[in-house]
Amino acid sequence: MSGVGSGFRLALCRLRGQAALLALLLVLALLLPVGAGALLASALSPEGGFAGLTVALADEGAGEDGATRRLTAALISFSGTEGYCQWVAMEPDEARAALEAGEVTAVLLLPEGFLDSVLSGENLPVTLLTSRARPLESWLVQWLGQSVSRMLAAAQAGIYTVSERYYAAGVTEPGEEEMLLQVNLAYLGWVSGREELYDSVTVSATGTLSVTHHYALSVLAYLPLLAAPLLYPAFGGDELAAWHRRRRAVGLSPVSGALGAVAASAALLLPLVWLPLAALGGGLDGLLPAAFTAWTAAAYCGLCAVLARSAGAAGLMAFLPATLALVLAGGVLPPALLPRGLQEMVSLCPLTWARETLAAALDYPVPWPRTLALAALAALLTAVTALCFRMRVDRGEGAAA
Repeated sequence: MSGVGSGFRLALCRLRGQAALLALLLVLALLLPVGAGALLASALSPEGGFAGLTVALADEGAGEDGATRRLTAALISFSGTEGYCQWVAMEPDEARAALEAGEVTAVLLLPEGFLDSVLSGENLPVTLLTSRARPLESWLVQWLGQSVSRMLAAAQAGIYTVSERYYAAGVTEPGEEEMLLQVNLAYLGWVSGREELYDSVTVSATGTLSVTHHYALSVLAYLPLLAAPLLYPAFGGDELAAWHRRRRAVGLSPVSGALGAVAASAALLLPLVWLPLAALGGGLDGLLPAAFTAWTAAAYCGLCAVLARSAGAAGLMAFLPATLALVLAGGVLPPALLPRGLQEMVSLCPLTWARETLAAALDYPVPWPRTLALAALAALLTAVTALCFRMRVDRGEGAAA
């Protein structure tokens, strides 16, 4: 333990010159998580909430037959949609103006003869207009449109099958138009009772965390991973290599020095994590989650510093994987908006483990499996850092400070 203690003291001594930069990083850590959480919550949806979808239906070829009104009435009559989607009939120009004013979420423009094309199986394409000011709702409307398109395609496949058998059997009664009408009505009747086929589940775009906490804690877990250039003096330099060669001469392994450097780095990073977490409402309950996060970040930055030849190289080496982890953890786009393949990787990302571990201090359920996974990762990174540090000292390859 004396070797670890001396390594701890030496690391703190070598990091004294980084005090101003560490203080600046602390200020950023206090400001960025809260600011990012509030900003992105507002960007995803006004007031950070989801008020449901309002879709305007407009028929560009509408005549006196009232096709749009009849279609809107049919959509409203479908049970199960009123909780998240409201349909209104408008004229095309009126609908576009309502979209610009933020009165509707999207506009669905129907081409002339749309209803007849659905009955016949031709399926004329429709135009969907969304607003850039409401990206989350716009994405949900597009997803809803894709779901409806797939359901319609499945129905049309069934209609074609019935038509083929109708013609193959040489049936003459009822007529073709009546047959198509009856098949479509049967399909509409099935769709109107579709709630019996599904379970309704309310989900958030950011999972179990609120939008504000999701982004605030994502930034809070991400920032310490960028500290590798600041912590480089504790792991690299000719003076440090020479000191560890003298330690080795008296029987002390460089491993103990590396462990001390990781401990010192974790101690310096702890306030950068805990103080912002306390500002979010974590209080003293956030001290242990912050310690796990700081330990992981210190070991990660230490490994980058050991493998690099300069502080700048260590910073670049730490930045790229950390930023990739931020994206995979849903820290840029919310998990619900990620491609399906990436959504499956969110729970496997270490930054997700850190974010949910920190969230336990904000009265969210304690994610014990992920907290233990984070601790195991920190221990593994610490061991690898110590091993690489010893190999570097043994080769006499201490990088210039």
